Amino acid sequence: MEMDVMSDKLISVKQVAEVLGCSEREIWRMVQDGELPRAVRRGHSARWFCSDIEGYLQKLKEQRGV
Repeated sequence: MEMDVMSDKLISVKQVAEVLGCSEREIWRMVQDGELPRAVRRGHSARWFCSDIEGYLQKLKEQRGV
């Protein structure tokens, strides 16, 4: 099975906050509470896979019955 690693973009905490419409501080709270997946760390940078954030949004939609 071949995996296309390049198709899953990494985004910053600022970008995640923009997508979810909240503050960066709230993103870190959501990670701490286990609501969002943990970030991938590279040195001092934290990044999330777009697919993880899309999955979170899909889960929210399913919870409200959409």
